[in-house]
Amino acid sequence: NHTANSLTGVGIAVVTSLPSIFLYFGGVSINDSAWKILFLIQIMTLSGIYVYFEKNTKASKKSLL
Repeated sequence: NHTANSLTGVGIAVVTSLPSIFLYFGGVSINDSAWKILFLIQIMTLSGIYVYFEKNTKASKKSLL
């Protein structure tokens, strides 16, 4: 169970970090609006992931009762 949680965390970190790394090393200017768009997409994605896991965690806890 701990290994699965660790791998999930590492997976989420990699998926959310790679676009930023590609933009940075791709030569996109720090002042470019692509950074703002990427930031908004990451906020929406991470919020969605949080809601998804929160619902699944609550559902699994109810089934244990």
